[in-house]
Amino acid sequence: MAADRAREIVGDDMLLMVDINGNYTVDLALESLRRIERYNIHWCEEPLPPTDVTGYGELRARSPVSLAAGASARRALADLECLVVLDAFATPTVEAADVVLLDLGLPRLDGRDVARRLRRLRGDSVLLIAVPGWGPEGDRGLTREAGFDHHLTKPVDHERLQALLARLPADEAAEER
Repeated sequence: MAADRAREIVGDDMLLMVDINGNYTVDLALESLRRIERYNIHWCEEPLPPTDVTGYGELRARSPVSLAAGASARRALADLECLVVLDAFATPTVEAADVVLLDLGLPRLDGRDVARRLRRLRGDSVLLIAVPGWGPEGDRGLTREAGFDHHLTKPVDHERLQALLARLPADEAAEER
């Protein structure tokens, strides 16, 4: 298994992330995540197709490993489609994201507009982190006004990100996973 070899190479002190590239079903992703959990995987990126919002909600509720969505989601969801998906994330039965790391320079959307929309839909139930390629103090004020909780300029300081994620409240469902 690649995860055991990777962990052996990098040791226990390094963050190890897995990217599945959106190729699995919920059941296959869950089976795989349970198998690699013992290797202290920090997160799994895109275990499902980026538009499978319901699947992400189900997988999040049952997964022993944190989930992340990546660049494919951004490419797959152009402006209005993206907002439709955000609406789906806001439904009571599908709270698929605890944390959203969001670039500000999206192809057809402004990341601050997406943050405002997420705040309207999800309130404080999601941690929003701006991850732009720039970070002047004026931009930081604009991201705060848009509803972001934090502003991390690229390249992201992984220790700082890990510290922010470590402060998230424990998920009772995660303890049962």
